[in-house]
Amino acid sequence: TDVMTSLDQALKDKIVSLPYKNNTNNDEVTLYSIYILDSNAIDIPLIRISTITSDINLESYATASFQFIDKTKQFTRECQIKIRGNSTSTYEKKPYKLRFNKAISLFGSNKYKNWVLLADYLDPSLIRNYTALSLENNSNYLSFHHTNKHVEVEIDGIYQGVYLLTDQVETNPSGRVNIEVTNLGSEQVPFLLERDKDGEGIYGVNYFTIGITNYIIKYPENPTPKQFNYIYDYVSSLYENITEGNLNEVKLHLNLNSLYEYVIINELMVNIDSNWKSGYLYKPLTGKLEFGPVWD
Repeated sequence: TDVMTSLDQALKDKIVSLPYKNNTNNDEVTLYSIYILDSNAIDIPLIRISTITSDINLESYATASFQFIDKTKQFTRECQIKIRGNSTSTYEKKPYKLRFNKAISLFGSNKYKNWVLLADYLDPSLIRNYTALSLENNSNYLSFHHTNKHVEVEIDGIYQGVYLLTDQVETNPSGRVNIEVTNLGSEQVPFLLERDKDGEGIYGVNYFTIGITNYIIKYPENPTPKQFNYIYDYVSSLYENITEGNLNEVKLHLNLNSLYEYVIINELMVNIDSNWKSGYLYKPLTGKLEFGPVWD
């Protein structure tokens, strides 16, 4: 196109053309061009992690030094690090969870102790998770706001690649999933649920099953039997009203606007898991059930 021709002319000294050989007539044509730009033009912070106590693994945290470097500042903190994820933990490029002793702010966010480094191993473009989380940030009815920044990661002197640094989904009074984290002495409590194919903890204590989906209670962390029953009854009765088409009852207990936006984002990103797993739900103490945050 004219645009690409102009770009080729402007960047002709920074182009690597990859030839493609036609097997029929042995002709070579340029398949595409890679633009190698000056790295100083790209503002991607660097995170250097140096382990102190043990190798990084999936089961337990290793103590490490966390060094953050960008054009305007740098600092070093001690942190705990472990591999995170289910299927993603088996890939060559691992995702990680970071836990700091004291809450820290990254990229102007509120201060939190827990952070996530998404590897995006199956997405060579590195933009699908970024796009999905950005869509949620700009939605009208999904209230979770993600810190969403690409960083380069180096672990024990070995370059790991470009990661997406973002929030750990958790309840927190200063942001994140914004539900009350008090009033846990009563039967009716605010709650955060994770939908997944596998349970976590003890069935009937930490999670329950409706249809083919397991609902893991992420908050409260240790629900009493009465609190568990309240959460289960709320979700199961809503599920029953949805399947029976009782729209008025559904409207009383579910923020449908959050559902609409949640579905639209997952459809745009072709997230085939979102219909039955890999998702979150939460309910404030006095509000309706809300969909979100979206799953990475």
